[in-house]
Amino acid sequence: MMEKRIFTIQGMHCAACAAAIERAVKKLPGSEEAYVNFAASELSFAGSDSDEDVIKAVAKAGFSGERFVKQTSPQKDAAVQKEESAEKKELYKLLTAWISGLLLILCHHLFTSPLAEMLLLLPVLYAGGKFFTGGIPALFRGAPDMNSLIAVGVLSGLIYSLICFFFFPGKPLFFDAGAMILMLVMLGKFLEARSKRKAAGAVRSLAALAPESALELLNDGSERKISVDDVMPGMKFKVLPGTKIPADGKVLSGNSSCDESMFTGESLPAEKHPGSSVFGGSINNEGVLIIEGESRCDDSMLSRIIATVRQAQGSRAPIARIADRVAGFFVWAVLGIAAVTLVLHLLLGSPFASALNHALGVLVIACPCSLGLATPIALICGIGKGASSGILIKNGAVMEEMAKIKAVVFDKTGTLTTGDFSITDILVLEEKWNSDRVLAIAAGLEKNVTHPLGKAVVEEAAKRMIEAPEISEIENIPGYGIKGVFAGKKFEICRDDDKNISAKGKSSMVLKEYGTTVGKILLNDTLREEAPETVKALQKMGLHVEMLTGDNPGAAASVAEKLALDGYHAGLMPADKSAIIKRLKALYGSVAMVGDGINDAPALAASDAGIAVGSGSAAAIEAAEVVLISNNLKNVPAAFELSRRTMRIIKQNLFWAFAYNMIGIPLAAGVFGAFLSFANVSPVFCAAAMGASSVTVVLNALRLRVQNFSTAAPNLR
Repeated sequence: MMEKRIFTIQGMHCAACAAAIERAVKKLPGSEEAYVNFAASELSFAGSDSDEDVIKAVAKAGFSGERFVKQTSPQKDAAVQKEESAEKKELYKLLTAWISGLLLILCHHLFTSPLAEMLLLLPVLYAGGKFFTGGIPALFRGAPDMNSLIAVGVLSGLIYSLICFFFFPGKPLFFDAGAMILMLVMLGKFLEARSKRKAAGAVRSLAALAPESALELLNDGSERKISVDDVMPGMKFKVLPGTKIPADGKVLSGNSSCDESMFTGESLPAEKHPGSSVFGGSINNEGVLIIEGESRCDDSMLSRIIATVRQAQGSRAPIARIADRVAGFFVWAVLGIAAVTLVLHLLLGSPFASALNHALGVLVIACPCSLGLATPIALICGIGKGASSGILIKNGAVMEEMAKIKAVVFDKTGTLTTGDFSITDILVLEEKWNSDRVLAIAAGLEKNVTHPLGKAVVEEAAKRMIEAPEISEIENIPGYGIKGVFAGKKFEICRDDDKNISAKGKSSMVLKEYGTTVGKILLNDTLREEAPETVKALQKMGLHVEMLTGDNPGAAASVAEKLALDGYHAGLMPADKSAIIKRLKALYGSVAMVGDGINDAPALAASDAGIAVGSGSAAAIEAAEVVLISNNLKNVPAAFELSRRTMRIIKQNLFWAFAYNMIGIPLAAGVFGAFLSFANVSPVFCAAAMGASSVTVVLNALRLRVQNFSTAAPNLR
């Protein structure tokens, strides 16, 4: 699969528009995958065709598009400015339509002057011109959309009214009904667009974090103000209290605290001191910090989060496929039903005006918008809610998968435990050796390794001021240990299976020379403070919770007992973890894995939903589909609760969209009126119902942004 490219699309009005663009783009010779997200107004495309070819295919379908280019400064988002400008224009048109339309209705009831009504209708037709300029050409292209339904309905009523006005005076006219239809539909579309913009607010909130300038510290001690676009790795910056940090980097000097809540979801400020990592866009609360930048603005943590969220919000969840398929032929079906409605009413002896009234109602009440919005708008809100709370969800499919999870498996070291090991004992087993030499060789082997046990060894050697020698021919064997050569001798450091040591709940590493154990290093690890509450919350949600670890059985048993886990497996190699994941999937159907290390990457990939702790290795973060930006495990149950509620909203939206159209279309056609006289509805009522339908779907999804997830995780609100 080739890399996906994102294109922003202008001119879409319903799911039928999205389906038409998809069909056009999929016909390109190099197309591998194409998905148009109506709610996000974006096309996700993978294929060998050029950007120009894709844009031409979009234009051939009757729409305009352009390649989305990641802004160097997320704050300067041209797409947002275009949306705001377009919203102002739509507001002016809406006001024009409503002022002129209300005068028309007043004239209709007070003066009954058809000529005055026609004149007052002209501004309404002008304001709602997009329904005709977009809908009629789409109809002739063979890809009718919502605009086509509105255009055909309004024009049919107007043409009939004009014929009656000139040739059959006294017949009922539809000038006021046509105006009301356009007024109500325009109002509904305006409210829908405003709600969609609000739903995408998470990305805008993140983009607003980016500073516009930075205070560079020059070598001579002087300062200069530069644009954030000019920030380069290696530059030094002075960050004053109350200002935003310009780039990802490390603190060189100064002590302060930073507000990182938009990254991690943590409300408490993070303490910063020399050596601490900082995020570009976070706010320095107090104290002056001198930092060294480690990234450009467009490659910062903030920029990567925004890109991931945008891509995730534009992805398709499997549950959306039914609605997408229906949307492809929905408008043609409605046009056919309207025609049949007109003919049947005439055959049953209804006056032409009455028959036309029912046909117009069918055209106007049908709502492909609600079908197209049902899934993507909920995903946009759910993924955005997660991003603003420190939960980075990479695609819509995993959001749906997480709602089905029945079992959760945790790695131990660095995930359920802090990973901050401390050495308790060094046992020397050969006469020519001493504890310092054992520690020195072990530190040399572990010098460039990120595993928590190895880091503890290196830190202990530094604390004791023991120099770690340079080891050659280093070979890192995942799940086992490290081999190397020093002074012509072969050494290795690996895990220890001594049951007497593991029975005490300690971890142990052995140092070997030519296969003979010369020393043992005993270490202690501590549970994360939030681990017990996290496990308990998951079990309350009905999830089976187990632990997989490469550590010894005694240390694993100690952790499992403290956390009251449903099961655990110790002494595992990376391949063993993947095998157990597959076995659990056979038992429970759907399994999630939470880990942080290189050794966890295969298990994360093998699970149905891989969740990586943000402080974990790059391999784990890459393999996972969900990343906890903070190190707070409480976000694990919060992520599951968020996915469950998002899927609940999607199902509610889909039920409403299908139920509305299945009831609304027969209602407008007069089916229920044959039994209940009060069930005969006017096209004006149908227009109001159509607008309300799509707005209802969006507002239902927006509940995700304000719902409290504190039951699962107190820090996600």
